[in-house]
Amino acid sequence: MKRPLAILAISFSLVTSSAIGEEQDVVWNQDVLRLFSIEERDEALRQILLAANYPDQPRYKEDGEHITRVKEVVLCAQLSGLPLVTVFAGNKWEPEDVAPRSGHFIVIRSDGMVLPFYKGAISLHGHFRDFNGDGVVDYLSAWGWKAKEGMFTGLHLVPIAEPFEAALVVYWPQDQLDWKLHRPDLRCLPTIQLGTTDSGEFKPVAEYKWSKEDNQWQGPQRSLEAGFVRCDGDPNELALGLLANQAGRTPEPVAVQEAQAPPVGLSQSTTDQQLPNLVAWQMIERGTSYDTVLARLGEPLNHESAIRELEQFGGTAVLEYGSPLKQSPLWPNPPSFKVWIRGSSMTVLSKEWPYGPNVDVSELPAVPELILPSAEAHFHHYPRYIDVRWFPAAAEGNVSYEVEHAILMGIGKWRSDVHKTAECYYVAMHGGANKGRIRVRSVDGDKRSQWSEWRNFDFDR
Repeated sequence: MKRPLAILAISFSLVTSSAIGEEQDVVWNQDVLRLFSIEERDEALRQILLAANYPDQPRYKEDGEHITRVKEVVLCAQLSGLPLVTVFAGNKWEPEDVAPRSGHFIVIRSDGMVLPFYKGAISLHGHFRDFNGDGVVDYLSAWGWKAKEGMFTGLHLVPIAEPFEAALVVYWPQDQLDWKLHRPDLRCLPTIQLGTTDSGEFKPVAEYKWSKEDNQWQGPQRSLEAGFVRCDGDPNELALGLLANQAGRTPEPVAVQEAQAPPVGLSQSTTDQQLPNLVAWQMIERGTSYDTVLARLGEPLNHESAIRELEQFGGTAVLEYGSPLKQSPLWPNPPSFKVWIRGSSMTVLSKEWPYGPNVDVSELPAVPELILPSAEAHFHHYPRYIDVRWFPAAAEGNVSYEVEHAILMGIGKWRSDVHKTAECYYVAMHGGANKGRIRVRSVDGDKRSQWSEWRNFDFDR
């Protein structure tokens, strides 16, 4: 079988005559086709992103607001089926003379669906080419990763082919090793080398080569002496812990500010962390400089590690400003105050707070925003337990909550009970296979917020 071309930078006419001609029954999205016209590709990408066609519910969606131009469009052949289209997009923070095949990228299917890439990666600071000769383009890039054992660098090689599974992942303690491509002969496929640069000269300690016979990358699994571990897929915490110990590294203590009486407008925390002032927080917006963020919010809890990540890798880093919730089995990753900083411009890319996307904090305590149950939920289980959860509410003092749980007893007749809790969850027992509804409000001393909207539900048994 003839091997597909790895990368085709083609014109609109070539796409329609060759790539599509092989599969006449498959219809290409017209905006995807327009990406190959230099005159139309900026508007075509804007229309694709406005359509917001994604599989399932990705954790990251392109808003398109920061994109200023299309730098390059790459047609990525597949071992079977139609090619994928990778768009490298420029933004207002990026220099005009930056390499076209670098930085922010978006992978799009022929039908216009925007595909979430491996582990949410949206930027390339490495290489974009076919490394093993199979005709499929590969993404090769390194970025920082924070484990409880310390900071690590991870090198990831991922084929541009669904489902975007890594073919090679190697981790090492940050600043201990470096990597490079090695190709002594142009007739050979490149290899990937890890090495030290202590003397200013790259000295290899490991090498990974593609094996056509085994259809995989071959090389050492780990070396505690050299300080690296291969862990294709998710990092193995035990292996990372051994590497951290071998490198003489210990986990950095989390910087927790001393609790003190908050001024008006400062949201209170149950985790002994002083959270950002709400007025100052609302003044942070896209494009705000990094220095202004520090001046208004103070240093983040992960300040040192975030700076190291930006200095070494560029890209983006997340500034953590704490959560009003403690980590628990019901909140394994509690919502928190986060600011995403873009390394190329040292400005704010986006931010997130723990109070929910639609909450109004103009009056405190704020109305809590419900997460569960979903609106008009229909339950089939028995016993009739209901998991009720909501985002924490902003308040000046120590906030608690009241949950009103109602059951329909007859036409227009509801029986309600109000339950008090200091947590952001409640487990209710519904009294029958009748319609029910639940709402919640926050309490701060003698102040009460308005009730949240009702969430209606029913049981069929």
